[in-house]
Amino acid sequence: MPDEPSWKVIHMVRGRQAAKKILSCIREEGYPVRLVELPSGESPEEHYYQIAVPGFEAEECQELLLERNLLLGP
Repeated sequence: MPDEPSWKVIHMVRGRQAAKKILSCIREEGYPVRLVELPSGESPEEHYYQIAVPGFEAEECQELLLERNLLLGP
């Protein structure tokens, strides 16, 4: 069985809607992506979310988010 790739957090964002927007952008380009919720308030919009991709895809995904102005926040 092949080794699982190591995942790297490439961004952290507050709010479920902002996280979903980033997740969709990365998936549309065909990259695997994981979302890790870090509860920090009562509603999902107060929580923080880590966006993680396989380490070997991290640079490309960060460039994609920069190109689409998604690293600057919602």
